[in-house]
Amino acid sequence: MSRSGSVRVAAATGIAALLAAGCVGSQHAGATAGAASVTTPHQAILLAASQSRRVNSLSMSLAMTISGSIGMTMRGTMSLQVHPTLLAELNVSSMVSGGQSVPGGMTEIIGTKAFYLRMSVLSKEFGKAWLEVPYGDVDLGVDVASLLNQMQNDSPVEQTQELAGAGDVRDLGSTTIDGTAVTEYSGTFSTNAGLAQLSAGERAASQQEFEQAGITSVDFNVWLDGQQQVKKITITGHGTKETVIVSELITSINQPVSVQFPPASQVATLPASDLGSGQ
Repeated sequence: MSRSGSVRVAAATGIAALLAAGCVGSQHAGATAGAASVTTPHQAILLAASQSRRVNSLSMSLAMTISGSIGMTMRGTMSLQVHPTLLAELNVSSMVSGGQSVPGGMTEIIGTKAFYLRMSVLSKEFGKAWLEVPYGDVDLGVDVASLLNQMQNDSPVEQTQELAGAGDVRDLGSTTIDGTAVTEYSGTFSTNAGLAQLSAGERAASQQEFEQAGITSVDFNVWLDGQQQVKKITITGHGTKETVIVSELITSINQPVSVQFPPASQVATLPASDLGSGQ
């Protein structure tokens, strides 16, 4: 895999994971939220959405499969802070893209203006442990800077509101995850029904994401604890161009996120002409 191909794949992986984390993170309440009375499965989803306004940060394990134009599978962990500033660290333990595995995995740190990559293939190419890539230098087919800006400034409740568009939410019973008692719910919503739950400003960016993959319907399974906080969620987006499956297990909510940016001596900067501007 060429270095430009590696950067594109890594960028797509990190941004996709960040957006997926936003989807799940939007369903979390703070630890101070009180228990709520649930009478129907649909009400449980609505309460999870209501709780989400308290979320500022979360950590999770993550698995993602994208079939179609990207053709990628990955597993790893992510820590994400939405407020007061956007900050995330993605540690990928295994990734296969286009039939090729990424040796040694990958670490990606995501800030507000650039992301930093650590991959063995790039370290050999650039002679530094880390590569800095400003968002405007990578063309991923979407305005990455705008998406990240919206994620930071809009209410994290956005994606959870889309789940409220499901008309067939079902209670699949109780179980435990990591010692926590949870109830599993499942449902399906069309993208039109999901988008109808959003404000006009929120709807535009989400619609762009769905259209990019040709996704028209979404299936989900979500495990909620007694406080209507999400412990685990699996989402499958069915598209004409891509099918996206994301599974996330939440390990902490509203705990401090500590991300150390690499020192300048260990960082190489991507040449502006290497991949072409995304602007």
